[in-house]
Amino acid sequence: MDTMLSNLEGVAVYLDDIIVVASSAHELMSRLDVVLNRISQAGFQLQKEKCQFMLDSVKYLGYIFDKDGRRPDPDNINAIKNMPTPTDVTTLRSFLGMIGYYSMFVPQMYKLRHPLNQLLMANAKWHWTKECQYSFNEIKRILSSKLLLTHYNLNLEIIVASDASNYGIGTVISHRFPDGKEKPIAHVSRTLNPAERKYSQIEKEGLAIVFAVKKFHKMIYGRRFTLLTDHKPLLSIFGSKSGIPAYTANRLQRWAITLLAYDFRILYKSTEKFGQADVLSRLIANQKQESEDSIIATISLEEDIHQILQVAINATPLSAEDIRRYTQEDGGLKRIISYLEHGWPAHIDNKNIEQYAHRRNSLSLVDGCLMFGNRVIVPTSLRRKVMLELHAAHPGVARMKALARGYVYWPNIDTQIEEYVAKCSACAKAMKAPRKTEMQSWGTP
Repeated sequence: MDTMLSNLEGVAVYLDDIIVVASSAHELMSRLDVVLNRISQAGFQLQKEKCQFMLDSVKYLGYIFDKDGRRPDPDNINAIKNMPTPTDVTTLRSFLGMIGYYSMFVPQMYKLRHPLNQLLMANAKWHWTKECQYSFNEIKRILSSKLLLTHYNLNLEIIVASDASNYGIGTVISHRFPDGKEKPIAHVSRTLNPAERKYSQIEKEGLAIVFAVKKFHKMIYGRRFTLLTDHKPLLSIFGSKSGIPAYTANRLQRWAITLLAYDFRILYKSTEKFGQADVLSRLIANQKQESEDSIIATISLEEDIHQILQVAINATPLSAEDIRRYTQEDGGLKRIISYLEHGWPAHIDNKNIEQYAHRRNSLSLVDGCLMFGNRVIVPTSLRRKVMLELHAAHPGVARMKALARGYVYWPNIDTQIEEYVAKCSACAKAMKAPRKTEMQSWGTP
């Protein structure tokens, strides 16, 4: 059936269900004539009693389609409404599977699903709490309300809003109509995997943006659109006209390159003012297993980032295990990791940590090691060992700084290098007694 009716505009096929759509009665009749001729030429017949023509709305694949958009099929919603309270993991999974089909209609599903998801975790004991019952009832109530997603239109402005929480990322694509109103086309979201949950907040927000453009690629590629984020630092990274900042964290640099393929303007807007996306910070509609492509892409990126870390570590006398262990024992760096994972405070009372705060957009956590751009951040107790290695060949201040800037970082490292070289007796002697070059005569031309 798919092959028989392929390449026909306004025609969609799923198994033996055929839908024909048009913007006018004349156009519909013309398209219908082509479809019926194709079916007749292939030797098939249609049962008249199963056919419906010239409808203003149609029920198709669990949705009701009309000129305004699409909404859930009331019959399916009634089946969800009539489901009894789950009594075990199997019945809970059945309920979550049914509501998952309509998750694109509900931007705050994660907020409601969270108590239910806890019961699905490994080794979790079954205990149906008041919070579980509230979520169960509220999900059914929301799905029973008037839900509508507008149709995609090539002539209308596109708005893409994305956001991230500690456990998931979500996005909504909308149209802005001539009257200024925004109407959603679809909501999409997913949970973060264990590696992604360790990202800094700016990296999670960046991941949400890349997730959005990949999910909506077919609707936005080749079109100018507006990208909304509630994380201001991303404007200078993803929206800079002068290129990607040099010390941007590695993951963000790679995502910025990905976004170069799209034509967009990026704007800051607080989450509360997102309109259709006002609850995106909790938008994680499904605990779905990630697609194979998504998993491969994540693994590929993480392998690249780990390779950069390893290159930096190989240039030092340390191992990754040394840096991981001493980072966890370093009170200041532990605070930095906590701020990266949970957000930076408005005021910082420590001068060393304040220096990291000024560079927060360039910091990342890779395999338990902190990085500043491509440079590994060395814990306090290991810095003298690194300094000895940097100065092993007595390279002088300029060369020593160049080596450090390629691989390692900590606050005031340049000043400490200058002081270290100034105290080196071998370097001092070399400066006082520069090597003399023997005099030689010029040859006869």
